[in-house]
Amino acid sequence: MTVDERLLEIRDLFRAGRLADARAAVAGFSTRRLSPGQRVTLAALANRTYQFSRAASLLHRAVHPTGRRTKPAGIEAQAEYSRALIELGAVNEGIEILQRLDASRLPRIYRILAYAYFRRWQWELAIPLLKKSLLHPGLTLVEKLASKVALATALLHGKRDFVRAERLLKGVLRRLEGELYRRMRWDAWQMLAQVYYLRQQWSRTLGCVAEMEKLYVDAPESLTVLVARKWRTLVELSTAKDRAVALYKLGELKKEFGRCDNWIQVRDLDFYLARATNDRGRLVHLYYGTPLASARARILRELKVEQAAIPEFYDLQLRVAGAAHAMAGESLDILNGANSLGSSGLKPRQALQRLLEILVSDFYCPPNVVQLHEALYPGEHFNPLSSSVRVRQVLRRLRAWLKKNGIPLAVEEKSERYFLVAQRPLRLRLRREQSGLDAALSDLVQRLKKHFGANSFKAGALEALMKVSRPTAVALLARAMAAQLVVRAGHGPQTRYRLA
Repeated sequence: MTVDERLLEIRDLFRAGRLADARAAVAGFSTRRLSPGQRVTLAALANRTYQFSRAASLLHRAVHPTGRRTKPAGIEAQAEYSRALIELGAVNEGIEILQRLDASRLPRIYRILAYAYFRRWQWELAIPLLKKSLLHPGLTLVEKLASKVALATALLHGKRDFVRAERLLKGVLRRLEGELYRRMRWDAWQMLAQVYYLRQQWSRTLGCVAEMEKLYVDAPESLTVLVARKWRTLVELSTAKDRAVALYKLGELKKEFGRCDNWIQVRDLDFYLARATNDRGRLVHLYYGTPLASARARILRELKVEQAAIPEFYDLQLRVAGAAHAMAGESLDILNGANSLGSSGLKPRQALQRLLEILVSDFYCPPNVVQLHEALYPGEHFNPLSSSVRVRQVLRRLRAWLKKNGIPLAVEEKSERYFLVAQRPLRLRLRREQSGLDAALSDLVQRLKKHFGANSFKAGALEALMKVSRPTAVALLARAMAAQLVVRAGHGPQTRYRLA
């Protein structure tokens, strides 16, 4: 069997819903003597089978050539590489690459870029991209249906347009029949279940769940099974006279999602639980534990809460593993490292303080090395070979500082993600207006408003305004874009920026 025939065989396994078999085939595929086109095809299959690190490694050299290799990668290679980066957590770099590409030549770029905005909870920005995708004459039927599912998702979460979302999803389901594309059908039924749940149409929600259960796909960690149970139990919580049983089931379901490291679903459950029970304690925890500004805004909007109702400070109590209850214990201020032990603090905005802040910024999804790199070194490309070494050096320094100063806190790694663990009871103080990193961005925004207002500007103008080097100016702009404070248009010498 030739290389091309083997790649086609893996594609057919994926289309038939045999994800585990497709994953194994991609993982065991030799990369020796692959042509550039075959390497791109294998990377695309790696992306489809959730092996994003493999996809990034396959294409990094082509997208970022070194030495004498200066020929730029083709548009398909750049699109698949960007998708892998976005899924791994380097959303800003992925968006930066995609915005340079001509999506009219490869319409799936619209959809990949839309998914990047989904990761940021910026559903409204995805809608025009997906509409452009659907108007493209070169779209295949499957690509068109996938774009419709994505558009329905954006309309549901961004516009609360239940009618159009329902119409799009029903249209997709009418076209998808038989054994092929089981995963896309499952996704459509799952989104339709959300539409009906948010409209409080309980019997229709359960009807969608029943269809999901018929289409179980062998996704990682039996995700399809757990998600179907999630919607069924949320309906039970909303309709039962005695909520205790449903609350217990949802608590157990959160633990199951946590055990298989599906942190997105854990956050989602907390959101719907706060919505259904009006639990203010859960709301504050959800707000402080969700770092994206757009996500926080949606949480407040959906739960009908003003930002002023969120306390200025939040003390995250870390419990020692195995302890029955959390106790007050010592305290550590994430802003500057000030602590109740009398140990030396940290300088705001420097690497160790920023790393400590990043590690605690998301209560639900511990960062991986790609996310840590993007947050610590904004504006720099992620290199699968060298960037992880650089990040681990800073992690080593933070561990040394914690040990030297007697802070009962450890940085641990599990499933390639990093998180903080208390060695004895410890409170971490967080602030609603996040730390020194945001103070620097706040100063930047004030200067931009004063000097440029609504007008666009180049990086060189910021360099002169802030009296910093060009790399520092570019890094500041990258941090501002990551915080959704600044947007960019164009590329190369024509790149301009403006306040969002």
